[in-house]
Amino acid sequence: MSMTRRCFHATAICMFGFGIFAADAECAEMTECIRPLASTQDLREIREPDGIEAIEIVELRSIGSLDDSSTAFGQISDAAFGPDQSIYVADLLNHHVRRFSFSGEFLGTFGRQGNGPGEFQWPWKVAVDENDTLVVWDQRHRRFTRFDPGGMLVGTFNAPGNWLVTSMHFTPENNLVVGAFGPNETYGIHVIDPAGDVVRAFASVELDGAIYPGMIGSLAGGYADAHAGGVLYGHKSPYRIDFFTDTGEPVESCVGPAAWTTPHSQGWRRSGTTTEILWDEYKHVGGVFALDGNRVLTVILDPANERSLLQIVTSDCVLEARGVVARQTLEDRSGDYFLAVPIGAYVPEVRVVELRLQPPDR
Repeated sequence: MSMTRRCFHATAICMFGFGIFAADAECAEMTECIRPLASTQDLREIREPDGIEAIEIVELRSIGSLDDSSTAFGQISDAAFGPDQSIYVADLLNHHVRRFSFSGEFLGTFGRQGNGPGEFQWPWKVAVDENDTLVVWDQRHRRFTRFDPGGMLVGTFNAPGNWLVTSMHFTPENNLVVGAFGPNETYGIHVIDPAGDVVRAFASVELDGAIYPGMIGSLAGGYADAHAGGVLYGHKSPYRIDFFTDTGEPVESCVGPAAWTTPHSQGWRRSGTTTEILWDEYKHVGGVFALDGNRVLTVILDPANERSLLQIVTSDCVLEARGVVARQTLEDRSGDYFLAVPIGAYVPEVRVVELRLQPPDR
């Protein structure tokens, strides 16, 4: 996959495919960049029993084209289901969010390019609550924006930290669970109430070595999801899944073999005055979904081999199923359906897919 680089301001904020980092010019000495964190949870190794099921992804339909202005995307940064299974697509380069029916009919646009309320520069992540209220995280403005189902602006609120947001999902209580990490952060999960206040933060993130500060949010941290009764967190690297109660109390932590992901310290390179993330080599978890209270689906992005690895792990740390698909991210889930975004596709598109399990002796 070819990577396009765009930088802004003296403190460079750069975008490589599906990752963003801010190169902090203030960290002149590499000794200032070492920031290890200690884990506070007991870890259990994931067990691989005989007879692991095979995961298949079946495409049902796609949204995206070059000749239809309503479905011609610039760069898709996220996609989410609404409560009626309508589909919201964040377009980073066109600076807005579009809504489609489950069958792919264009329903409307939220926002436009700009710096004012209801306007975007980098609409990066989206989530929709049970009342069909859309929440958009703008990574450039570092703020959340709410819209009602008709596209009217409800309000905005800012993040308290220097976050790179990786995931947003609503709890049954209508709190927003945000997966976000960055410099000077300790935790990867932040729970935001309907008033826009962070009511709790948890899921300690451990760094395995020196990382340039502006790259911490891209190389470390992880992805969060919520389900009835709990929250889970999938670390980008090393492979680790943390299970929590809905109040943030740790339940279990499952770790995979070192070969499943690339160490943080090997995910970047510094040459003279140039610092870069090695996106073409960085194998890491790129999504996590609660299938139920006891099973989690993770997506490992393996760019060197142009593929994504899917794995289902139980809350007692057993690998239940796995599969290999063409390189793509899974962005959201509604029932049996997922929204998938291919990486490196000639035509940017969102695919509605279904996950199916096949017996191991198939």
